[in-house]
Amino acid sequence: MPVIPMILTVLGAWLWYQAFVAWKRHKAGDPKAKAVAIVCVAGALVAMLGGVLGGLPR
Repeated sequence: MPVIPMILTVLGAWLWYQAFVAWKRHKAGDPKAKAVAIVCVAGALVAMLGGVLGGLPR
C-alpha cells in the first residue's frame, strides 16, 4: 500500500476517535463540542475516502 493513502486512512481513524470524544463532551454539556464533533466527522470522511481511493490500483 502506498504511504500517503495509508497516512490518510490513519488520520481518518484518528479523527473518528476525536469526533467520538467530542460527542461525549457535548453530551456532558460542553457547548462547543458539537461543532468540533461535526468538523471531525467531515474531516474523517474526506481523509478516509481519499485514503481508500488513493490506495486503489490505477
